[in-house]
Amino acid sequence: MQLCIPDIFRAIATAVPDRIAIVHRDKKITYAELDKKTDELAALLISKGIGLHRERNELDSWQSGQDHIAIYMRNRPEYIETMLAAMKARATGFNVNFRFTEKELTYLLDNANTSAIIFESKFLKTIESLQEKSVQKESYKLLLQVDSDKKGSDTLDYNSEISLQNKGFPSTTPSPDDIFLLFTGGTTGMPKGVLWRQADVITTLIGTKLKTVDAIVDRLKSRPVQRFLLLPPFMHGTAQWNALSALFGGNEIHIQDDIDSLKPDEILSQIERSEINVVSMVGDAFGRPIYEALENADYDISSLQHILNSGAILSSEIKSAFLSAAPNASIVDTIGASESGPQAKRITIRDEAGNPQQSSGEAKFRAGSTTVVVNDDRSALLAAGHDGEGWLAKSTTIPFGYLGDREKTKQTFVVIDNIRYSVPGDRVRLLEDGTIEFCGREATTINSGGEKIFAEEVENAVRMHPSIADVIVSSRPSERWGNEVVAIIQVRAGETIVNEAIAKECAKHIARYKIPKVFVAVDKVKRGDNGKADIKWAKNIAASTGT
Repeated sequence: MQLCIPDIFRAIATAVPDRIAIVHRDKKITYAELDKKTDELAALLISKGIGLHRERNELDSWQSGQDHIAIYMRNRPEYIETMLAAMKARATGFNVNFRFTEKELTYLLDNANTSAIIFESKFLKTIESLQEKSVQKESYKLLLQVDSDKKGSDTLDYNSEISLQNKGFPSTTPSPDDIFLLFTGGTTGMPKGVLWRQADVITTLIGTKLKTVDAIVDRLKSRPVQRFLLLPPFMHGTAQWNALSALFGGNEIHIQDDIDSLKPDEILSQIERSEINVVSMVGDAFGRPIYEALENADYDISSLQHILNSGAILSSEIKSAFLSAAPNASIVDTIGASESGPQAKRITIRDEAGNPQQSSGEAKFRAGSTTVVVNDDRSALLAAGHDGEGWLAKSTTIPFGYLGDREKTKQTFVVIDNIRYSVPGDRVRLLEDGTIEFCGREATTINSGGEKIFAEEVENAVRMHPSIADVIVSSRPSERWGNEVVAIIQVRAGETIVNEAIAKECAKHIARYKIPKVFVAVDKVKRGDNGKADIKWAKNIAASTGT
């Protein structure tokens, strides 16, 4: 499919200008209004020299010829506006984890070769601190501040600057080869920028049957509008892709009223009040609090048609409660990654007896048409019913590679029998009936509440405390979060330590959600002769701590 995202969005806005695109609190933005505002923001970006500098055919798979705009904000309409406007300017936005410490944020902005930052006023002090410490004061072409009650000395006001750009279409012609930059949550180590081709993002989200803009527009005109409530932060790929999918269907994106935290009663009230049809979440970390609120109050959520879940497991008891309250809904669990997009899914509906009925078992998923399983050394495909485990992989609509990382690109994006595959790091089995049995992520990655936490990064933070002699980070099961981080520590001889002191030190180096929930002191951290951590031993120690 040779389409680009700006062309599709402009065609939809022209076809259904008065449809509501985004709803947040008392603000409603139509498709025509969103198209106009993103045109104006794109014009502002272009006026600052932000856009494309080298065409795709001049670049290697790990290179980008476009400017990269950091989107440093929580869920709000301006996030989606920035995503679309960047692509109209032939630049690309990228996701910033707003929970990052200054140290982590500095790494991300440097790794991304950031050209501009569009940020929420809440983060002004962080931006100013980064500017003060930077040796390159003029490194950014634009600092644009949203909701600027107090504007920084080097920043421009988002709405004021956009209002000066009322000049119609931006003077660019976007290409299907323009990139969509998405930073990983940490499965590959520290976050890495994944370079997607826009045309492949479109195919991944809407399939291969709709080959023209006219076909996409005809489909959305023939279907009723669905109202999407997207709960995960837009800083995660899942929420961004759900947002684009909603827009490609001419649907409404509803944003949680309170963007500071997950408030279950408010969410259920919003579902009832706005008659939400589709809600997305990340496992029990989202599902359990909502489930508990649903059990304790009388909310009408029968309008729900689909509950989209990815990134973590949603427990059976929670599924049962949701389907009891929304009997016509389906729950769609998806396996995917920033490097692959969706690869396999499992659908749960309510059977005639009122019980959850899944399309496959608890750990089993139906593979997508381009999903395969490859052997351990990533040199061959595995046949259905193979022995042991393999790597989940995907072909055809996959990214170019990792921004600025030639070696990691070659490791993750491999060629087998002249076909290129993405192998992000999920361990699976391909069963005789063609279903995928999910075994887990790579051993050093911990998935907690939908956040991917790289164990080595946490270990490095723990080691910063002067009394720590050695540490291995593992995880234990958690009813709410799926997994919790556990640090097995060895204290230096003759010293004693208080766990709170280690946590306080960690907070200087890593985001709060990465800090271990438990510290387990042992006489000697167990490692192999090669110095590598004994992962199995650490896992057993972590599991024995209980929850």
